[in-house]
Amino acid sequence: MIDYIIYIPTFQRYEVLFKTTLKMLDDKGVDPTKIILFMKDKEEYEKYEKQSTDLYLYEVVYNDCNNIQDVRNFLREYAHKNKVKYVVQMDDDISDIIDMGKSVIDLDELIQDCFLTALDNNVKYWGVTPYTNPFFLKESVSKNLLYICGAFNGLILEPDDPMIKTEVGHFEDFYFSICHFLRDNGTIRFNNLGIKTKLFGDGGICGSLGGKKNRMKEMEENALTMMTIFGTDIVSITINKWGVGLKLNSHYKLTNGRPIHW
Repeated sequence: MIDYIIYIPTFQRYEVLFKTTLKMLDDKGVDPTKIILFMKDKEEYEKYEKQSTDLYLYEVVYNDCNNIQDVRNFLREYAHKNKVKYVVQMDDDISDIIDMGKSVIDLDELIQDCFLTALDNNVKYWGVTPYTNPFFLKESVSKNLLYICGAFNGLILEPDDPMIKTEVGHFEDFYFSICHFLRDNGTIRFNNLGIKTKLFGDGGICGSLGGKKNRMKEMEENALTMMTIFGTDIVSITINKWGVGLKLNSHYKLTNGRPIHW
C-alpha cells in the first residue's frame, strides 16, 4: 500500500472547493485524513470555515505565498521537511477524474496504481492529460517528454534527491514536467486519464494575479522565459484560444552532456 498525502492549494474559492474537489474526493472514497489544504493565512481559513462545518476533518497549513510559483515550491519544501515520500497534488476546482471518458469510481485505487506504475518504471513524477474528450484519450502510458497537468499529479520524494523548484508561475507544470524528465530520465503520463476543471476561473491563479488580463500577460512573459531556460529543442511557443501556450518536444532524447535545470 502506498501511504500518500493529497496537497490542495486554494485561494479565494470558498464555495468552489467544497462543491468540486473536496466533494469529488469524498464521493470517490478518499479518506479525508489524507488531505491537507494549503491556505495563505488565517483570514483565508476563516472564510473557508464559514462554508463547511466539516472543515475540521482536513488539516490546514498556512503558506504565506503570493503567487502560484511560490505555492508550488512551498508544497515541495513542506513535503520534504515532513518526510512525506508520496505526494498527490490537486487543484481546488476539480469536479471529476475521467478514465477514457468515464468517471473514475475508486480514486484511492487509481492513485495507488499510478504510484506503483511510476515505481515500476523507476520515475518519480506521474500525471494525466489535460483532456476529457475520449477522442483525445488513449489506453496507453508514456514515459517520453510530455506535459504533466499541474492540476492532478503524483510526486515521489526521496531524501537525497535534488530539490526541483519552478522559476515561473504560469507554465509551472511545464517546468516541472521538463525538469523531472531530465533529472529522472522520464516521467509517466496516463493518456487514458483526464480531469474536469474550469480553466481561468475566478480565484486561484487569476485571483492571486489580480485578474485574467494580468494572467495573460504573465503567460506571454513566462513563455519567453521557458524558451530561454530550456531551448527550442525542448519547448516551443504556440497560440491557442487562451492566448500564448507551450508545446513540448515529445521526441526529445536525453544526452549525457545536456545541462539539467532545477
